[in-house]
Amino acid sequence: MNSRNLITGVLLLGLGVLFLGRNLGWFDVDWSDLVRFWPVLLILFGVNLLFGNRSRALTVTTVILLAVAVPIIIVHRAHDRWEHRDFYDDDHDDFDSDGYGQNDDDDEASTDTVSVSADQRFIEPMSAGLQTASFTLKGGAAHFFLRDTTTQLAEARADHGFGHYGLRRVGDGSGANLVFEMKDNQKVEWKNGEWRDGFKNNVDVRLNPAPLWDLTAQIGAGEADFDLTPYRVRSLKLETGVTDVDVKLGSRNDLTQVDVDAGVAQVTLKVPQSAGCRIDHEGLSLTDFDGFEKVGKFYQTPGYDQATQKINIKFDSGLAKLEVERY
Repeated sequence: MNSRNLITGVLLLGLGVLFLGRNLGWFDVDWSDLVRFWPVLLILFGVNLLFGNRSRALTVTTVILLAVAVPIIIVHRAHDRWEHRDFYDDDHDDFDSDGYGQNDDDDEASTDTVSVSADQRFIEPMSAGLQTASFTLKGGAAHFFLRDTTTQLAEARADHGFGHYGLRRVGDGSGANLVFEMKDNQKVEWKNGEWRDGFKNNVDVRLNPAPLWDLTAQIGAGEADFDLTPYRVRSLKLETGVTDVDVKLGSRNDLTQVDVDAGVAQVTLKVPQSAGCRIDHEGLSLTDFDGFEKVGKFYQTPGYDQATQKINIKFDSGLAKLEVERY
């Protein structure tokens, strides 16, 4: 193989991976980072001129090492930008102290407002005869807990050093659609698993076990610990950024659909051995599906087709670590 063709091929391959990863949302590449690496071209051509004819192995090794190192550095810088990102919602509503929405055109959000050591509590009453409900969690820069039950439809407590939360009921119809989200424009730094200046954001959510739930969690960065075993869950959607997610699923519904769209995250799902489980996985990620067998394009537990209760999981991930455990 000609050395010049090798260098050109590796460069095109590296650029293709970066473009594809950015378009599919695996990572956010700042192309200014790529421009900074233009001297690599000089290194490659210099190695080719010095050793190309005498040491083909050295040329190939140098090209491969650079082709691997440069994308890793660029993706690592993208990961750092995720960890130092600002958490805010420009399209926000104002909430009163009880967490219910108000339309107040005179109020304006401030990027400098910081609530220190605040404690917010929210309650959405249970309606008689309610059969189905949905709960959407939106936020970041926090440790979210979804666990335990309540006689209300939903309860939440936010013990936080910054930000502001709101709980609202949206839409009409027989079901109840709840949205719990973080408000206010905030500049918050997340690095190495800790928040800047020792801030903390702990959010504890409890749901009523009676309705059939559709759950959605959109978490930019932080941690999430969900124990869903007390609930009847029809669907669970996880959309994460730089997040450590641990979810324990139950078997109170015959069919549960789980969709995970993970960025730079670590996601662990625990599924009961009494339920059949099937995994559909796409993306560049580290996976641990111990106890599953490959059947066609899927990973599934033995006896999946005969199981009366099923959990179907679809992973669409970027640079994530995915693990499914059976308990």
